[in-house]
Amino acid sequence: MIILKRLCVARNGYICMSVVFYAAGFFCILLPDLSPTAVCICCGAAMAAYGVIKLIGYFSDDLFCLAFQYDLGSGLALIVLGAIVIGCKERIWQYLQPVSGLLILGDGMMRIQTAKEARKFGLETWPRILVCAIAAGILGALMIVGSALGAVSHQINGCAILAEGLMNHLLVRSTVVTKKAKGGEP
Repeated sequence: MIILKRLCVARNGYICMSVVFYAAGFFCILLPDLSPTAVCICCGAAMAAYGVIKLIGYFSDDLFCLAFQYDLGSGLALIVLGAIVIGCKERIWQYLQPVSGLLILGDGMMRIQTAKEARKFGLETWPRILVCAIAAGILGALMIVGSALGAVSHQINGCAILAEGLMNHLLVRSTVVTKKAKGGEP
């Protein structure tokens, strides 16, 4: 029973974090002049919360073991990075774009492998997971390159964050199956 609750917490947590990513992406695009301190605090808190959810997912009993298979290391890294971003605020502001881009790029690349494995399982949603993962990876790479060139594009950053949210939302909705939902819609 506790294992099933952990899986539900992880699944719902991923969906909630996807909503946070959607909101952050839209804020990044529509309100690019937010306070660096506020952005660092919100970003750091979101990273840490996402890390905790990833850890819960990793230690849950997922039937397919697809969505959470890479979440131990990334969850721990997100918790540490979240604490660093909150603790350093303005001093880390200039590194927030490339670090976020690297996280999105890495997550996208791992989800490409997840899409490949979802195909082996016969999941019909694997092409959508693959497309979202590639899009998130490309946009994450553009965030890194843009930062290296000194070109901050709030539209690219916002789209990358939106792609990360969409990728995770689709992934958890289509691959996380509880034993109770096994016969029907996940």
